[in-house]
Amino acid sequence: PEQAEFIATMPLSVIGATLRPGRSVAHAIKLMVQASAPRAAKDISGPTLDDLHGLGEAGEWGRELATDLADWRAGTIGWADVDRGILLSGPPGTGKTTFAGALARTCNVHLVLGSLGRWQAKGHLGDLLKAMRAAFDDARKNAPSIIFIDEIDAVGDREKFTDHNAQY
Repeated sequence: PEQAEFIATMPLSVIGATLRPGRSVAHAIKLMVQASAPRAAKDISGPTLDDLHGLGEAGEWGRELATDLADWRAGTIGWADVDRGILLSGPPGTGKTTFAGALARTCNVHLVLGSLGRWQAKGHLGDLLKAMRAAFDDARKNAPSIIFIDEIDAVGDREKFTDHNAQY
């Protein structure tokens, strides 16, 4: 009876994500408890969006995302109603990474930092793909999460690669 009452308090999106064929109810409930627990960003020091100035539309979007995540956690909106992406652009040093950290702290979610340079540190395509997968696995494991991919423009255009680089 207590388990049923607890499950009844969960948003349908959480129930659907945790109840799977072959998964015990006890394990599903454990996952529901984890999903409903408030999370802090790993790096809890630093500014939130409210501490930063001059963010314009990006700041508005971030605050709306924080509201959506709070509403999703409360079960008042579904996961499909939570905006899941933004593209930030600007020259180096304009605060894109700072914004990502502040966004994660404002939303009280896990932050995963990635970049082509970080992922390709060992130089081999297999290592790059392994590092990318690890970043996304980390985000999934700590969902909801923010994945910040810095310098995505460094990936390049496959149409222009030659010889052995064409596989990238």
